[in-house]
Amino acid sequence: MKDSKIYALAISIVIIAIILKTYERIKLSREAILEDVNQISKIEVLDDKNDYKDENALTIELENNNLEENIVVEEIAEKKYNEGISGSNPYYIVVNKQENVVTIYTKDQEGYYTEPFKAMICSTGIYTPQCSKYPKETYKTTGSKNRWNYLQRNVYGQYATQIVGNILFHSVPYKRRDVSTLEYWEYDLLGTKASVGCIRLTVEDAKWIYDNISAGTMVRFCEEDDVGPLGKPEAKKISDNEECRNWDPTDDHEGNPWKTE
Repeated sequence: MKDSKIYALAISIVIIAIILKTYERIKLSREAILEDVNQISKIEVLDDKNDYKDENALTIELENNNLEENIVVEEIAEKKYNEGISGSNPYYIVVNKQENVVTIYTKDQEGYYTEPFKAMICSTGIYTPQCSKYPKETYKTTGSKNRWNYLQRNVYGQYATQIVGNILFHSVPYKRRDVSTLEYWEYDLLGTKASVGCIRLTVEDAKWIYDNISAGTMVRFCEEDDVGPLGKPEAKKISDNEECRNWDPTDDHEGNPWKTE
């Protein structure tokens, strides 16, 4: 009987121990779960903060990008051509051999030729200055002008203004001293290298130089990708119009058939 009580007591102790052990495990599991939940909550909160920080960072980045873009735009806007170049004449001329464009500049308030005034499409050639025949880059017009000028290949140009030597501003060639004998196929080449060395222009542009450019006006020749602040104008293609093509479309002569087109 005594042994039975001892055995029952031992069994009870074991059961109690098992219960206590199980409880401890449950408690530890619960604490672990709570800890995990807390960690997850902290991560979510942290992510929210990071999202907020990322949004701020993105805003700052965009602002910086806009600032950089504005700076670039301002730098472009502030770019000045011919800065530091001045003279007594009202105009300064740049002839870009590579792009076949002429840009006329006037003076700014400080007296420098930085104000773009007029752009003209042109045709240059192998002997246009800044080559072996004329090593210098800038010339002053001589003031010599001819309403009609005899040119190489037995042709004539309207409104010729001498730059240096045989290098002139003038119109596209004519077969005779007759405004209705334009070499129309040469007119269609404006904007490309097509002359021997002179600077060919539309009649309108050649006449403007003839009327406005005085002796001593500086003319700079260059070969650059930059066509200038006013870009490169276009010229009408005329070869397909058999009725009008013997006339320069820009010529203000009263008999010009282009006026009725």
